[in-house]
Amino acid sequence: MLNRFLEGLHLLTVSDDKVYLRSDIELTGDGELRIEMMDFMLDQSLTLSEANSMCRENYAGGIYFIEYGSICEAKENIMADFLEIEPDSIYLLCNDDELKQITEEYTNKYVYVRINQ
Repeated sequence: MLNRFLEGLHLLTVSDDKVYLRSDIELTGDGELRIEMMDFMLDQSLTLSEANSMCRENYAGGIYFIEYGSICEAKENIMADFLEIEPDSIYLLCNDDELKQITEEYTNKYVYVRINQ
């Protein structure tokens, strides 16, 4: 349950009417949690989940990770580490189809987003 909650968190940057995925939390195939750091422009005509998947299908590198030695260490530290990336950000709980509205309302801001599931 915790892992599913964490996987729904994203850090976005809105700049010049474009939105970029900066970071999110991933559950690896080995069952480990890690923070992914990237700078992917998202297609605003898609839902956040679709845009996230699409940019991952087309990336050519440029992802960095914060990884942990164990699942226990990850569960203890991952949330604080993730929120420390941009501590002065706005925090939103939104629906998956609100990517365009986020872009329009939060220009030149960092936004932590949790998608309602």
